[in-house]
Amino acid sequence: MNREIKFKGKRIDNKIWIAGSETYICDGDGIWLSDENTDVVKAISETVGQFTGLKDRNGKEIYEGDIVVNINNGLIHIVKWSYIVAGFELYEQSLNTVNGRYWFDTDIDVKEIQVIGNIHDENLKIFQK
Repeated sequence: MNREIKFKGKRIDNKIWIAGSETYICDGDGIWLSDENTDVVKAISETVGQFTGLKDRNGKEIYEGDIVVNINNGLIHIVKWSYIVAGFELYEQSLNTVNGRYWFDTDIDVKEIQVIGNIHDENLKIFQK
């Protein structure tokens, strides 16, 4: 599968999201991403997520750490990387407990999901583990 490799993360200086960064530098000082002006800025490490290569039903890019809703059944999922399958999975969230795993390519049609936020958004902290 060929996909574009890019990242999303919050700037450390103002906590504003940088999305679509093709620059990812990890050094002793932290993680650095390029912003919309192609300036390389330091990102909050725990907020950095990789692009899955997929877009939701509205054409919005889906990144690791994003929270998505299945519009057919109302289930809310978190996008996570799985080392077991070496791919991105959707983890079902119910009362802040992971109770199911779904693979993008076999179990979920991306036309059924919509990005509603990210686990690092202040108003969505309830989804953080």
